[in-house]
Amino acid sequence: MRPTRLVLALLAGACAPDRGAPAPGSADAAASLVAAEAAVAGLRARLDSMTRVDAALAQGDAASSFSAYYEGDALRVITESLDQGDYGRSEEEYFLVDGSVVYWTARGVRVRPDEPGAMDSVRWRVALDGSGGVVAAEKRVNGEPAALEESRAATIVNHAAELDRAARALSR
Repeated sequence: MRPTRLVLALLAGACAPDRGAPAPGSADAAASLVAAEAAVAGLRARLDSMTRVDAALAQGDAASSFSAYYEGDALRVITESLDQGDYGRSEEEYFLVDGSVVYWTARGVRVRPDEPGAMDSVRWRVALDGSGGVVAAEKRVNGEPAALEESRAATIVNHAAELDRAARALSR
């Protein structure tokens, strides 16, 4: 079985239709995230053999510098440094199989909305099913579990597509 197919098989198995996504913080969610991380380890290990396109985007106060990694024409990984001005900054990784994001992780700091000037440390890990559905997710704010935003999966998928478009435009 090709490594990319293996990743999809592992993630699809973790998201059987009759089970749905595991509850955040549950043992099933943790196991699904560990399986997703193990499944994308091969992609991470092959980064040096992939074609790398470095690019940057700026939108309003947000500035992104990123690297997109391709095998042939297929986007496999995106690493990004995202600075959202006064709102915070983060380091993010996107892993793709057959053109779909299957795993995303980020860590950074965000301004606390109820306390201007105060910052929270935030970490996200999200496994996706290849169709934009969440298989399992973890969000931690200052080390404590927090609810994943309902819009997060769509944001991940849409932002990865935007970064891919920008990188492909540069490589033409």
